[in-house]
Amino acid sequence: MGDAVTPLLPRPDFDAEYEQHEKEPISLSQQARYCLQRKLCCTRGRLQQFLFGFFPFITVLRTYDVRQYLLGDIIAGMVVGVMNIPQGMGYAMLANMPPVCGLYVSFFAPLTYFIFGTSRHISVGTFAVVSLMVADAVHRFAPSSDFGEGSYDPYNSTNISTIASIDSGEVRAPGEYTNIEVATAVTLMTGLFQIAMYVVNLGSLTTYLSDQLVSAFTTGAAMHVFTSQLKHILGVRTTSHSGAFQIVYIYIELLRNVTDANMVALLTSVACILTLVIAKEVIDPRLRPIIKMPIPVELVVVAAGTGLAHYLRLADGYDLSIVGSVASGIPSPSAPPVGLLSRVVGDAFPIAVVAFTITVSMAKIFARKHGYEVDANQELFAGGAANVVTSCFGGFASSASLSRSAVQENVGGRTQVAGVVACALLLLVLLVVGPFFGTLPNAVLASIIIVALKGMFRQYREVPRLWRLSKPDFLIWLVTWAATVFIDVKYGLVIGVGFSLLTIVWQTQRPFIAIMGWLPGSNVYKAINVYQPVVEVPGVRIFRFEASLYFANADSFLERLFKLTGIGRRGKQPPAAAAAADMVSVDELGSMTIFPDAAAADPTRFVVVDCSMFGYIDLSGVAALKEAVRRFDEAGVEVLLSGCRFRVRQTLHRTRFFDDVPQKRLHLTIHDAILYASSRLPGGGVGLDEMFPCDDLCINNNPV
Repeated sequence: MGDAVTPLLPRPDFDAEYEQHEKEPISLSQQARYCLQRKLCCTRGRLQQFLFGFFPFITVLRTYDVRQYLLGDIIAGMVVGVMNIPQGMGYAMLANMPPVCGLYVSFFAPLTYFIFGTSRHISVGTFAVVSLMVADAVHRFAPSSDFGEGSYDPYNSTNISTIASIDSGEVRAPGEYTNIEVATAVTLMTGLFQIAMYVVNLGSLTTYLSDQLVSAFTTGAAMHVFTSQLKHILGVRTTSHSGAFQIVYIYIELLRNVTDANMVALLTSVACILTLVIAKEVIDPRLRPIIKMPIPVELVVVAAGTGLAHYLRLADGYDLSIVGSVASGIPSPSAPPVGLLSRVVGDAFPIAVVAFTITVSMAKIFARKHGYEVDANQELFAGGAANVVTSCFGGFASSASLSRSAVQENVGGRTQVAGVVACALLLLVLLVVGPFFGTLPNAVLASIIIVALKGMFRQYREVPRLWRLSKPDFLIWLVTWAATVFIDVKYGLVIGVGFSLLTIVWQTQRPFIAIMGWLPGSNVYKAINVYQPVVEVPGVRIFRFEASLYFANADSFLERLFKLTGIGRRGKQPPAAAAAADMVSVDELGSMTIFPDAAAADPTRFVVVDCSMFGYIDLSGVAALKEAVRRFDEAGVEVLLSGCRFRVRQTLHRTRFFDDVPQKRLHLTIHDAILYASSRLPGGGVGLDEMFPCDDLCINNNPV
């Protein structure tokens, strides 16, 4: 240890000696030329990389271990294929589509995803939330078209216009379109939106959708799904509702019509729900270790319900609503109505975002669990391609299914070959078995849908935990859920994202701020109101503002800087006896706790602004710093800046900040600034050896 403490290199000298020089700026034309050369340059390696990235199934097949993977994929594919039959038909009914259309989705979507998708474990196809969002568009553009008993044949041109009849592009009034036309148009636009997002590389869009937001949205949408199935459970007819508070109007109408409930439908629903719950919650956990797969109880319920309704003639004798005729075979590919595409843009975009979010969220969960990576941007193209293909075959929008994906992974599925096996089973159903489901009661499908929602309803358990751990996250969950339930499903996600961004802005406007103190015997500086052992350096106040400095919080920065340092905004320093300022602690919601400061009997001569927490600074932030320097200079106080990041320093140089403020006021660390200030205080820095025993370059956790 030397006899005297020597200040470290001033910031400008340090930068001049060690900092890399900025590269020469490149013009826009040069950047465009380099980009085109990089993109268009075609070599064998680049071509191979493109093919393997754009068609991930090539890599899957090249590295496929038949002995290790095939048996598990076959078993998982068979189980998921069986689950697809009742779920596909049920979610098609939820989307106000013929049940066979759900089977089309369950066949074409996984087959397309196998070619383009990067996840090995998710099951793509029908999903309740997406189906409900499709139904919202169907209700608005085809309000008079409702699938009742006997009208489920997509090839019966006397009842509905089929998907095979290509629209010439004319614009028709709402109500003149059929359910299939509206749903396929929405699905096509959804796929095109996802492909467009892939082209502009928006796979990182999910970074704006937190886990809490997705949980609240899916839980709120599950409330709509549950509500939409009550009419089938009770066997009553209700009118369609849309817009804000539609869920309230539906419950009011159900209460009015509850006396007209069909007792056969109600008893059928109760029996199915009890059977499903007991099988899944009691029997399945005990048999799963033995049979190594879940019990296909949904298929058993569908088969039993279809058989009983047929032999007991429940539709004729008890007015029980049934599925109706189910066409066999696969329809010829056809384009949705061209004239409807531009009118469903507002419906398709939220579906595109929601379907992508759910798919990528599930894919990342399994990827982390099994140690591989998924390409979020490629998932956009895979989902878009699946929706475009499905729309040409009478299907509706698809995404990953939470329940089927979990089952596919649990029973041993290792790759998307399991999805191909499931598609083979669905093909058999479409070609042979489909017509036998004609007498299936709608109450059975509604029961299957309601029981399948239990996983999403379990997300309510997260609400108390969020309240305890993070109030902003709790508010995001609550606002998103309330907007989804009471306003509309498609607006719930938008409102949730908007509110999430507002919470971020609010927290940057009200960050944690503190006056810093010195820990005796070290070069460590901590907040005085948090750490008791720290003390203030006489004549120096250290101010920390833990947020980027920009237009939204620049005024708040100035106000709190003047208040905490005890220097008036007019540039007048209070008398020494009154120089003590209040310590203010700001929590994550912006509420402040005041701690009286008993120190600072000496007048302040230096203010050190710790800039290490400034991620960036804009023009308003630079103006605020200049204003602070000017006001403090008028009061005879010198402002020192410490720990400025490279990006912040670049902005200060570009805005000519140092034309008004000498660069000598810029320091590497708080400790460096304190050494500089202490050596210039009255007394010439007497006692610095005792106060600062460490004279080596010891950076105080501040970025260089």
